[in-house]
Amino acid sequence: MTTLRKVAVDASVASTWRGTVVRSGTILFVRQLVVQGASAAAGIYLARELSPVDFGVYALIAFLNRFLILVTDSGISSGLIRQQEEPTAGDLNAMFSLLQLLYTSVFLLAIPIIFVYHTFYPSVSVPMLLVMSFSTYLAAYRSLPAVLLERKLDYGKLSIVEGAENVSFQVVAVGLAFFGYGVWSFVWAAFFSRLVGLVLVNWFRPGRYRLTPRLNRIRAIVQFGMLQQLNSVLMFVRDALSITFIGSVLGTASVGYLNFGIKVNNYPLLPLSMVNRIMFPLFSRTQSDVKTFSESYLTILKAYAWIFYAGSAAIYVFVPTLVYYVFSPKWMPEVPVIRLLLLGNLLFGVSAPTFAALNAKGLNRINVVATSAELVAIWGIGVPLIDRFGLIGYGYAQFASVAVAVGVMAWAKRYIHVSYLRVLLVPLTAYATMAAVGGWLSSRSVFHSFVGVMIGCLAVFLLYLSVNVVCDHSVRGRVLRWIESSLHRGSRPNIQEER
Repeated sequence: MTTLRKVAVDASVASTWRGTVVRSGTILFVRQLVVQGASAAAGIYLARELSPVDFGVYALIAFLNRFLILVTDSGISSGLIRQQEEPTAGDLNAMFSLLQLLYTSVFLLAIPIIFVYHTFYPSVSVPMLLVMSFSTYLAAYRSLPAVLLERKLDYGKLSIVEGAENVSFQVVAVGLAFFGYGVWSFVWAAFFSRLVGLVLVNWFRPGRYRLTPRLNRIRAIVQFGMLQQLNSVLMFVRDALSITFIGSVLGTASVGYLNFGIKVNNYPLLPLSMVNRIMFPLFSRTQSDVKTFSESYLTILKAYAWIFYAGSAAIYVFVPTLVYYVFSPKWMPEVPVIRLLLLGNLLFGVSAPTFAALNAKGLNRINVVATSAELVAIWGIGVPLIDRFGLIGYGYAQFASVAVAVGVMAWAKRYIHVSYLRVLLVPLTAYATMAAVGGWLSSRSVFHSFVGVMIGCLAVFLLYLSVNVVCDHSVRGRVLRWIESSLHRGSRPNIQEER
């Protein structure tokens, strides 16, 4: 009887988490449509209005800002989300105290760093860096309530906060760019959006925390987060190639071009941002239930691959026309780099669910090794190629580092039992078919207009869907059952009319 009761309780808990995830996913999906629509429109306007140098200067500013955020993030967020038991009031006070200590110390230390940074990159003004640094300090009062909302999968409130931040950033950036403020458009937009998020998140998750010297209460949480923090540091050093080295060797405009290319390269991941937010909390909550954990992982991995490869293939085929007609011809030199980045993301783009699952199981050391190997590959290959070929050398280096993703995915199979070939073969086949047919039609000048691109995207997407339906028996079975049920409902006699 005890065993049956335990099975029933486990099934009830799993069902509750699945229902919470579905509701959270739906809320995030609706928010994503609105926010990404506004971001896309604003991004197009800013790309047409501002120069590559403006984008390059802001990339250098954001790079230093990311460094400050990295130093202040002690891993509390990931450690707190993963923790099974609820944090006590004492734990929350200790976390709040640690955040205040870190953010205040880093903000004060950032002042001399800003002047040194300015000597290396004179195009970046000191006032801009000071404003961005202060906006980073505001996160000391936003971080904890946001993490507590995410821990509960309360994405209804979080979606409002992040949506308001995103929309406010775009509105301020577009408005100031229209009046000719240049790079300051980005800086004031970042500051104002952070202020909006700070107010809203504390309104949705109010809390009265006090400073305490007893930081040892959260030692276990921070210890888990330290490896995660190390992985973030390695990722920062890896990405520094695209900012510091290229900025020093090729100039600020090249940083702007590459920043634009990376942004376009990340477009296929935009619809998946809601999945990225849910993955780690979901895996953390279900890590003790092997069946629910495995089902959740496989479902997310399939959805991730299916959506990502469809977007990647469409952008790969149509990126020249898309850039020329939508973002303006001044960005055309970046098209070859964008295509290399898209090819390099073939496996990196679907590795996110695996990394999230490993983190949830406490195996984040694997992610640290993977990021270290990727860092060595990017810098070891990228520096000589960039020096020899220019900006496209970065694309070659990114493409070559795909081998790292293959090794990590193979290593992860020791801990997460899944057949990657069965999961990824069909989406990759559809990707190759979609890219080949779309590329052939594009070479015949079929889609060389904005309207043609829209028609072409629809056509190749239908092709991608058809290949998945034909090759994947599970998808084919669901489609056939849907058609059969639709026909059955359509042929059902109307009893009221017969009467």
